[in-house]
Amino acid sequence: MEIRKLNIQNFMSIGTAELMLNDRGLVLIQGVNKDDTSAASNGAGKSSIADGISWCLFGKTARGETGDAIVNQKAGGDTRVQITLTDDDGKQYVVTRNRKHSHSKNRLTLGSVDADGTKVDLTLGTDRQTQELIESIVGCSESVFTSAIYAGQERMPDLPSMTDKQLKELLEEAAGISELHGFYQRAKAWHFSIKDRLGIKQANLKAVDRVIADASEWIVSFEESHFKWLEKKEADKKHLRATIKETFGDDPEARLTAEITAAKREVLVAAAAYEVAKAALAKKDPAEQGYLENCQKAERKVVSLEATLKASAAEILRAKADLERIEGKVGSPCGECGKVYEADDLDSARKAQTAGLRGRVQTHRDLQEALSEARRISGEAKLERDTYIASKPPIEALQEAALDAQYKVQAARDLCRDLEAQLERYRLWASKLDALEKAESPDWDKLQKAIERKKSAVAELEAATKEVAELEKSVALHAQAVEVFGPAGVRAHILDNVTPYLNTRTGEYLSTLSDGNLTAVWSTLSTTAKGELRERFVIEVSNATGGNSFGLLSGGEKRKVRLACALALQDLVSTRATKAFRLFVADEIDDALDPAGLERLMAVLEEKARERGTVLVISHNSLSDWIRDVVTVEKSEGQSVVRGVLCPS
Repeated sequence: MEIRKLNIQNFMSIGTAELMLNDRGLVLIQGVNKDDTSAASNGAGKSSIADGISWCLFGKTARGETGDAIVNQKAGGDTRVQITLTDDDGKQYVVTRNRKHSHSKNRLTLGSVDADGTKVDLTLGTDRQTQELIESIVGCSESVFTSAIYAGQERMPDLPSMTDKQLKELLEEAAGISELHGFYQRAKAWHFSIKDRLGIKQANLKAVDRVIADASEWIVSFEESHFKWLEKKEADKKHLRATIKETFGDDPEARLTAEITAAKREVLVAAAAYEVAKAALAKKDPAEQGYLENCQKAERKVVSLEATLKASAAEILRAKADLERIEGKVGSPCGECGKVYEADDLDSARKAQTAGLRGRVQTHRDLQEALSEARRISGEAKLERDTYIASKPPIEALQEAALDAQYKVQAARDLCRDLEAQLERYRLWASKLDALEKAESPDWDKLQKAIERKKSAVAELEAATKEVAELEKSVALHAQAVEVFGPAGVRAHILDNVTPYLNTRTGEYLSTLSDGNLTAVWSTLSTTAKGELRERFVIEVSNATGGNSFGLLSGGEKRKVRLACALALQDLVSTRATKAFRLFVADEIDDALDPAGLERLMAVLEEKARERGTVLVISHNSLSDWIRDVVTVEKSEGQSVVRGVLCPS
């Protein structure tokens, strides 16, 4: 992967700049700060070039700045950085990142240019999605970029001090095998998932075996119960037929039906004779009816007068009571005229009350005389009635004939009911016999279901057995996949090739930078007490003339080790066949080096420039003795201008 062109607009201290970065060799970037002469080259914006590359590709500067902090303070907006990339197949990509831009706002875009000049917009729906696509095209993440492409004084990657996890993630991504760890995790997940499924299916097999065994037991049990039931059914049928014949004889339906028909005819004949006798007995005598009516009329007259006489006696009692209370009526209204009684009115009121009482007494005496007469008349009517009835002939013969006829009716009806009850009882027993004939064993359905269950379970067992066999093959296959992608598998194989490469390159750089006194050994695997391999990422550092750990080295020695490891890691990234990154940025890594160390460093960078195409050395020191091509970043009135070999003429 090669960065061909970098366009900067209002980014950090730089106003506008266009830089050509492909195959430029070893280039020195120096600065001039005219806004602050005390700062010399510091603050001029030298590192803004490297920061622009990092920010455009990853949304973060090489020194960790994001958001509005990268906007040029003088311009206040319209910030844009654009990078033109070319991959190893010659395909060209254009990445553009904006901040507070008047037209593009904060948008991130990605495009490609085909060989015929056709432009294709590759920007996805969100910046996050577009960012992921950019990183897949570039072939590295921001962490790999700052660790292997950009070596800065402030951001120099401290690879020897990284934790196992940090170094593992960085090294696997640099080696292009970070995805293999994901494959390993997925392979383990699939392996465990299939093992779980296999365990479930094996448990199901046992359950199906149990179902088959249970069904077989049920079949034997239900068959035994079924045949016992059939034997009992035949015995019950035989006994019921014998009982019916013994009780009702042969052909009871026809015989009882005929006898019932004859009994019903007898009922009709007897009922007719009874009606004749009853009619003769109930025949009316007009003379007797007349005597009876006279008696009833006279008796009703007596009852009516008795009731009236009783009411009259009650009225007399009330009138006497009113006469006795006449003195207490002063101040109360008259019951007849409504006038309120006064003391002077007592005499007249007493007279009126006495007159009323006499009238009621007379009426009562009249009623008594009328009642006596009515009783006399009633007695005479009864005597005439009884005399006439006594003179009539006797009715015992009629009554005897009626009773005889009634008895015959009842006897015929009883016979008919008895015959009908026998017929009903016969039919009930016959229906029981018919139901017994049609009855089926209660275990028959259970037996059939048990047979079907066993048949189904056997089929299920066959299918499950095949599935278990397939799952066992799949488990074995995925176990191999886990082994392939595991720590001792293909990743270990790749790392077995990567680790010697890193150790060789690190050793070469340290040999140049330290005369071979310092060593740094990359390691990716360790052996447990049980002899098992496990991943362990570490850089073990020692000094032939000093401490045997990185922490015991001096500051200058640590810087050399960090630089050698970073250069080796950059070489690893650059050697990846599909994503070789042909750029290295060294930001003030020459700081505080003595002349001998500086000369050794320049030799390393010169060799790297020949191998990788472009090496940018950012420094505030004069390195013209070693680097001929120079770019100057000059800051004046809040903005920096870039001039030199990288700028188009």
